[in-house]
Amino acid sequence: MNEEYLKDELLALAYRQDIDVLDIDTSDEYAPDIAFPFIRKIMMNPNFSTSYKYCFRLAHEIAHIIYGDNSSLPYYRFSPSFMKVEENSANKHAVEIIANIVYRDVPLEQRNWLDFMNSLGLQSHFEELVKEVIYK
Repeated sequence: MNEEYLKDELLALAYRQDIDVLDIDTSDEYAPDIAFPFIRKIMMNPNFSTSYKYCFRLAHEIAHIIYGDNSSLPYYRFSPSFMKVEENSANKHAVEIIANIVYRDVPLEQRNWLDFMNSLGLQSHFEELVKEVIYK
């Protein structure tokens, strides 16, 4: 998976959806990415210390804005946890967004769920979701 291509495609999607994406200039590896649905803005921390790759985190935050309830919370801090409904939705939509880019012209039999997960830094609890999305 070409990370630069994927990042460019995600930024283009954000632009088409009128979402402003900013990389915050910080060396703080504990400051998570944040989505502000009501003002359609995402602040990404490229130095955030997590196994989840930048592109998955960006897709996750984009999903909060496109598919989330914009009146529910004023902001979402990156959390790939499957504990909350909002996070489940953002995870699923993030995987769908990325799969639609990566596998746009790839036949089902040539898709590899494990490579997909590894290239995005997804943990094992994403396995069922990834298989469901990329093989549909």
